[in-house]
Amino acid sequence: KREIKLGSQHPTRDFSYVSDTVTGFVAALESERGIGEVINLGSNYEISIGDVCQTIADVMEEEVEVLTDDERIRPEDSEVERLWASNEKAFELLGWKPDFGARDGLRRGLIETVEWFRKPENLINAPWVSENVIPLQSLSLMDLFEDGDSITDEITAMITPGHTPGHMVFLLDSAGDKGAITGDAIHSKVQIQEPSWSAGVDVDKSASERSRREIIRRAVSGDLIIAAGHFHPDEHFGRIRQEGDKAKWVVA
Repeated sequence: KREIKLGSQHPTRDFSYVSDTVTGFVAALESERGIGEVINLGSNYEISIGDVCQTIADVMEEEVEVLTDDERIRPEDSEVERLWASNEKAFELLGWKPDFGARDGLRRGLIETVEWFRKPENLINAPWVSENVIPLQSLSLMDLFEDGDSITDEITAMITPGHTPGHMVFLLDSAGDKGAITGDAIHSKVQIQEPSWSAGVDVDKSASERSRREIIRRAVSGDLIIAAGHFHPDEHFGRIRQEGDKAKWVVA
């Protein structure tokens, strides 16, 4: 059974299937009664994040255990506890209601979404997936791994969420030297001195900062050789040194 680690599982959300959103926009464009009005297009059904994860697992016929990871819980007063869209006004003014409403509608929408992603022809805009990922899955050669998993005796995965929820850094330990491949966890040298500065494309900037600070801490304490792919080609490899209350990038 796979483990899925989330932050808070109790907040609720109201999900809209894409076709419902489209028909709602069309209804608004065609209705004079909607002019100048603020109208919610929602399913009018709320479900907790934990239940969403379990429902997705059921649709995909996967056995999972959903766990709460304290590191992924949002800072105090930053979590949106409840998002629940009333669609009564949309029905009253536009005559619109969702085809994918309530729990049954959510499940049907997830089934269609999963089926869409499982069709290779839909991945034409991401050829690297159809060329490199799908074949591995069909041949049962794909393994999913978690924080701390050993890829080889010399390579260990380190979960560093922030840029994306599942972003990982790889820690290296070989021939007496230790290092790390940082990927998208650090985009610029300035983030070593100012780890609170996150890239605009980071989906969770608070998590990105926490991950970056942990990488810097490990790099300094373990004298790691860092491979930073986003840095200038002449500065891809280096070490992080602590100078006073700031860290500094030193080219290897």
